[in-house]
Amino acid sequence: MVTICGQSTYSDARVTYAWDRTRGSQDVGIAILDSGIDTTHVELGGHARLLPTPSFSCDGCGMDSTTDRHGTSVAGIAAAHGDNGIGVAGVAYDCIPYGVKVANANRQLSLTTVVDGIN
Repeated sequence: MVTICGQSTYSDARVTYAWDRTRGSQDVGIAILDSGIDTTHVELGGHARLLPTPSFSCDGCGMDSTTDRHGTSVAGIAAAHGDNGIGVAGVAYDCIPYGVKVANANRQLSLTTVVDGIN
């Protein structure tokens, strides 16, 4: 088992075996309900999207859409570019990550913001 900072790695999840079958599809979106995502991040740039909700708009989008890096990290685990020699490859790196901001700058969220994000 490979562990980095107490966290399991792709080998534990057997992601590489899944990649033998599929790496996702541009026709599939993955909603990341979190603090927003940085669509300009090198590992997400070009294919990440933002979705406004009634609780949070994405005015200005780009880096202004996120209050911290947690959502960007989650989006990277899900769908960071693969086979580009930079950072890590997302589990489903051919899919499109959609940032749905449901948490504020203090990482606080409510049932209302989560429901808004899902709807």
